[in-house]
Amino acid sequence: MRNNLIAGIRIVLAEILTAKFTLYIFGAIIKIAFRGKINTVALFYPANRRYLESVTFPWYAAKVKWHPRFAGIFRHGDGGGLVFYMGACEDEMSHPSADNNLRQLYEEMQGIAAILGIDFVAYSGVLPSLMSKAGIQRAPIEVMRTVQWIVGAIELLRQRAALARKCNVVVLGAAGFVGKRVVSQLTQTTQFHVIEVDPEHEDAVCRGTLPVQQLHGSETILVNISRAGAIESYIDLFWPGLIVLNEVYPECSGFALQKMKLVGVRYFHLRGVEGWSFPQFPGAYAGAVPCCAASAVDPNSKKSELIANILISEG
Repeated sequence: MRNNLIAGIRIVLAEILTAKFTLYIFGAIIKIAFRGKINTVALFYPANRRYLESVTFPWYAAKVKWHPRFAGIFRHGDGGGLVFYMGACEDEMSHPSADNNLRQLYEEMQGIAAILGIDFVAYSGVLPSLMSKAGIQRAPIEVMRTVQWIVGAIELLRQRAALARKCNVVVLGAAGFVGKRVVSQLTQTTQFHVIEVDPEHEDAVCRGTLPVQQLHGSETILVNISRAGAIESYIDLFWPGLIVLNEVYPECSGFALQKMKLVGVRYFHLRGVEGWSFPQFPGAYAGAVPCCAASAVDPNSKKSELIANILISEG
């Protein structure tokens, strides 16, 4: 009963706060009180269907599947943004028939940003990649600082584990939207021995498990920039002392974490960067601002690129 009451209140607030007249009021407040400091809207989607239906009613989840609703506010550095959410999960967004829905979603988010007088719209998880595949032309503002923060997190873990500067770094998802850029940054700016792994890689060797098998027992950091559940496909190849850094939303399942712990793997999750949000982001992201949102805060400014406090949790 109590959960239903909370869910009902959330729905009423979401509908009121996403109404056009409310957005115009928000826009005026942002312009007058914040003087451009709130310059981003960020869209998130649920980790899975079970999570979505645990916080709202199934009928409402279906209603907001492709229609964003207001969810909160966040702050990072000198700027911040508004948080919106949608009801579609990753499997629904990734379906070939979803292209038109993605285009409609993009137009709705552009419309919301225009009403608010906000310049930048950021998308979480696989959304930037899926929108690109759907033919939507937009600047990938989520990537600009995220790539640097991922590389910074890898170096932070290397130092923490006292590994050699030329240790192995496996990039799982190396052929992806963010993965390609991380590989490029690693090879250009570090001494790491970079190994690319991705089921969709143009190199047949990189599509298989051989690159990981050949590293067994060596000083290695495996960074997951693929998709939810990707790590599970490789756990049987892991070895004691391997360091795994997960950047993918959502965080690894409890089953996968337990399995890695039994093997002797050290697992870390890149929560995001230091910041503030209301309400807090769920799960492992509580107390942080996810990289995709923080990266889009005034993306034309380079001031905070290298000084952000990267937040990593070990689990």
